[in-house]
Amino acid sequence: MKLLGKTIFILSFIMVMASCVKEGHVCYRFEIYNGTDTPMTINLSSWGKYSMYINNVYSSDYQFHKTENIESNSSLIFSGDVGDDPDPYVIPASLTPAWEYILSIECDGVEIPKEYFSNLNNWELNVAHQINGTFTQIRLLISPELIEQFRKN
Repeated sequence: MKLLGKTIFILSFIMVMASCVKEGHVCYRFEIYNGTDTPMTINLSSWGKYSMYINNVYSSDYQFHKTENIESNSSLIFSGDVGDDPDPYVIPASLTPAWEYILSIECDGVEIPKEYFSNLNNWELNVAHQINGTFTQIRLLISPELIEQFRKN
């Protein structure tokens, strides 16, 4: 039992350390969240220099695919660190916004116009100053209401 407790502690510590951001860096995470009941398809030109989380899972073995299928209530996340003490409330010029790599987003037979998802005003920006670093989340929610809005157009 003691060994199990130590093992769980060590694994938890490794997970926290793996998600740490270096001092003076900010981790920027662009998330496209599928808040619908149907799968979503995202067509990509590249991942750029980002680490990718597909359906909320990171795997260093995962290779680039031009098309990613995102499950209901799941995400595609582009994650990258920027140094030199950037302002976490601003996307630095040295970082290519994730929407530059997105060719199209489709859900329930409806394509979200590029003009919509490439507009920063349609993304929600949140900053978290945590013990393991500073994280900026820039999130695009694909909701049933958004799908209906574009279905009517």
